[in-house]
Amino acid sequence: MIKRVCRSLPAVAGCVVLALGILLAVGALLPVQAEETPAQDYSHTAALLNQGLGARAMGMGGAAAAIATDASAVYYNPALLALLYGNSVVSSYASNWGALGYLNLAYARPNLGVGILRMAAGGEGADEFGNPGPSYRVEELASLAGAGWAFSPSFAVGVTGKYFSQTLPNTRGHGFTADVGAAYELENLRLGLVARNALGGVRYEPSGVLDPFERTWVLGAGYQMGNLLLAADVESQPSVGTVVHTGAAYDFGPAELRCGAWNPGSGWALTLGLGLRWQAIQVDYAFEAHPVSKAAHRLGAVLRF
Repeated sequence: MIKRVCRSLPAVAGCVVLALGILLAVGALLPVQAEETPAQDYSHTAALLNQGLGARAMGMGGAAAAIATDASAVYYNPALLALLYGNSVVSSYASNWGALGYLNLAYARPNLGVGILRMAAGGEGADEFGNPGPSYRVEELASLAGAGWAFSPSFAVGVTGKYFSQTLPNTRGHGFTADVGAAYELENLRLGLVARNALGGVRYEPSGVLDPFERTWVLGAGYQMGNLLLAADVESQPSVGTVVHTGAAYDFGPAELRCGAWNPGSGWALTLGLGLRWQAIQVDYAFEAHPVSKAAHRLGAVLRF
């Protein structure tokens, strides 16, 4: 059976993607090797890569590894790129805690997707006596390119490559990593499995220190009951442990109401969301009440064609 599947060129491409995915998944279990001593992680490496893409998933508690049905699939699970219908553009903006501006944009067509994430902040510096100093700017930028391939109408795999760069007042860092995903669909149930940031680290200059990416396993599920969609993701993060995302959405036709919850390690964050559709355009809004940080708002849009 395997020989018959791999005879055609599309199937061969799928076999290559699957083989690469297996290699990356195995790499996620191995320690990062470097000539220099890896940096000690006091916080998440490349926090930008944990901010999500678009506003729909945020309104559903961040649960999207099995239900991303637009260009956001290049971020949440590249295998879902193989299950897309038509083209889509997704974008959103948020001002996190009134200090960090976060902007994202992605485009996808069946089997392929690209995206960009950018988070930046700046201000006036000061010395130890409070006197004004030179202005500063902090920026994180990530470029994403993904591909997915369906082995059957119900099973797909995919890979997203990510290039990350960070600019700080006294140093710069950059590095490459990748996500590997799989998706399985059975009637109204869809399952997703993703190994995020499966390899690599951020190398800082001029010190040459290598800070490994935060490698994360995500198991997601989505179930459609008429107009009601239920979703849940379970993440395994080395520095945090198990993080659970749950969400629901009810489709009224021109509008979709969303809600969700997730546990960021200090209690539960509650989320609400709203999507309004007009022909090929959808406008999304998401709100998050965090147990520690200030409430967050995100505005997004989706274009399908």
